[in-house]
Amino acid sequence: MANTRNGNTFYIDTSVETVSTDKNQRIAYVVLTATAANGRIVLADPSVSGNPPKVDLRVAVSGTTEVFDFSRLPLYFPNGMRVNILTNALATLVMTQSGG
Repeated sequence: MANTRNGNTFYIDTSVETVSTDKNQRIAYVVLTATAANGRIVLADPSVSGNPPKVDLRVAVSGTTEVFDFSRLPLYFPNGMRVNILTNALATLVMTQSGG
């Protein structure tokens, strides 16, 4: 499969890819499932030189799903989103606003 956008969600199963170039993306929730031990996702803003991480999330136990709740203060990606690292995991990002 590939990273897929559907409405206000992004399903991510591939790393090192810009998943959106839309401006003003806000993530309210990240649902991360470890497919093996030490599942990890690192997200960045693709327009920042060197793609430094904005957030690094991890789930230790294989088969475990963790919901990271940013709904009170959503993660803001003013210039799009890039998956720097996706290891041993699948993720769904739930957005509060579509870019444009």
